[in-house]
Amino acid sequence: MNSFFKYFIHDPLIGKIITGSLLLLGIYGISTVKIDIWPSVSFDELVINTYHPGYSAKDIELRITNKIEDKLASISGIHYYESSSSEGRSMIKVVLEENLTDVKAVKDKLYRAIDTAQLPTTLQDPPAIVDVNSDELPIYTLGIVGGDTYADQFYYAKQLIDQLEFFPSVSRVASTGYRDEEVQILLDLEAMRQYQLSVRTVEAAFNQRHIRISSGPIESPSTRQIILNAEFSNVTALNDLIIRSNFNQKTIYLRDIATVVNGFQTPMTYTHINGQPGILLDVIKKESAEILPTVKALKAFFNQVIIPSQLRLIPVSDMSYFLTRRLSVLVSNGLIGMALVFIVLSVFLRANVAIWVAAGIPVAVSGILFLLPITGQSINVVSLIGIILVIGIIVDDGIIVADSVVQHLEAGHDKK
Repeated sequence: MNSFFKYFIHDPLIGKIITGSLLLLGIYGISTVKIDIWPSVSFDELVINTYHPGYSAKDIELRITNKIEDKLASISGIHYYESSSSEGRSMIKVVLEENLTDVKAVKDKLYRAIDTAQLPTTLQDPPAIVDVNSDELPIYTLGIVGGDTYADQFYYAKQLIDQLEFFPSVSRVASTGYRDEEVQILLDLEAMRQYQLSVRTVEAAFNQRHIRISSGPIESPSTRQIILNAEFSNVTALNDLIIRSNFNQKTIYLRDIATVVNGFQTPMTYTHINGQPGILLDVIKKESAEILPTVKALKAFFNQVIIPSQLRLIPVSDMSYFLTRRLSVLVSNGLIGMALVFIVLSVFLRANVAIWVAAGIPVAVSGILFLLPITGQSINVVSLIGIILVIGIIVDDGIIVADSVVQHLEAGHDKK
């Protein structure tokens, strides 16, 4: 080790070349390193969400949750899973075992097992599987409040979601408090008794015409509610639906026994922003996108977007703010450290020594910036904390080494 350092002492030009090269490589690294809020981490957790509007919690448990859990029980590599069943929704959280040699193979088995689960044929969408990782965390959250009715918020939120998902750096937009449209059919039980019809007869009329439907709860003694998906939004066509006809040319239409209205799904959660009911939009970026330019583009979009007079947009969360603060702390700590080192060492030691010690800060940071993209890492909140700590160590060690060198020189030792 001593011979290694002696080589640079006897030939300082090599050290200067390496120092200059590190600075140049650091400048190159700045243009290639990825800037993100968190390091890319997979938590080896998956969440399986399945929705079936109109199903009770018991129906969800028996016909969806239990069916999926039966498939999960046969997969090795799962540490545990837990589930919750509520009206219209099944959620299963799956945690994989630690230190798996092939995590991807276990996840592939899970996907295939869920595909083969015997779920209700009336399911509107297949189970949605979310692989929980740091890239699924929202980078920007926007709230929509105001309006005379929920419909004002809904249609504007729908428009915003469609526009945001066209952004090349946006993966998807998650929403809270957002309820889809649906057509509600309010059956008049008294009229049904007059025509000698049952609820199952009405359901059969829909099923025969390939319309997916599920019975809802009894809303009052005189009405019963059936919920349809929003794609069947043609009220006229539904009113003209033939429920029963006979040889006497007596035809009973849906309008004779029910009232068809446009509405929204029953809320499972209630969202309030600053005490007002509203909708939250969580913007999730693509894994390859950088947070700072993405958030900048989002803010520019929100500043120029047309907002109805009765609605207001409220920024709720901006994760780029925390990253920007860390970056400013890094820059300010580096500059202050260089200035203090130069001033203190110039006063108590020598100016040329102070220059080289202060130069150690940008050289070390340049080396980090060059190595981060090579190792597949990014500048994020965690790595910035590490860089800030390293700057402190470099300043401390640089002062100690410089003081020792000056003492040897003042004692009459040769520079080499």
